[in-house]
Amino acid sequence: MCTNFTPTKKNEWVKAHFGVDLPAQDYPEQAFPSYPAPIVVQSHTTGRIACGLARFGLIPSWAKDDKIGRYTYNARSETVSEKPSYRSAWRNRQYGLVLLDNFYEPCYETGRAVRTEIRLESNEPFAIACLWDRWKQPETGELFVSFSMLTVNAD
Repeated sequence: MCTNFTPTKKNEWVKAHFGVDLPAQDYPEQAFPSYPAPIVVQSHTTGRIACGLARFGLIPSWAKDDKIGRYTYNARSETVSEKPSYRSAWRNRQYGLVLLDNFYEPCYETGRAVRTEIRLESNEPFAIACLWDRWKQPETGELFVSFSMLTVNAD
């Protein structure tokens, strides 16, 4: 499961593949749960494609606070439609693509978690499927968009 990743900053690649620009806002070199990263989404009604920043770790619209995002950064594709945290986003087809240069997985061969980088051999950016949702912070009314990467068993 992806524990963190490097969001791409290669605007030319994004423009060539999706016809949009990366967000103008700055975002960290590495993304961990709760960090912002660029995602691409397409409108169901207009078909318009857009790219914006969203928080890594899906916060369902019904959540009382944002702490759940620390546990919902990956969603197993096999069971995503059944899990309460993802059910609404799945039913509403809130799909997107996370844009990244690489991601990191823990390797436990030594008995400890060793961070292992996974990237394309070409060093080109790539996209990973995600689910996204909107959450309104109860105290401030601020609206957040967050996402969870869709994963499959690697064996």
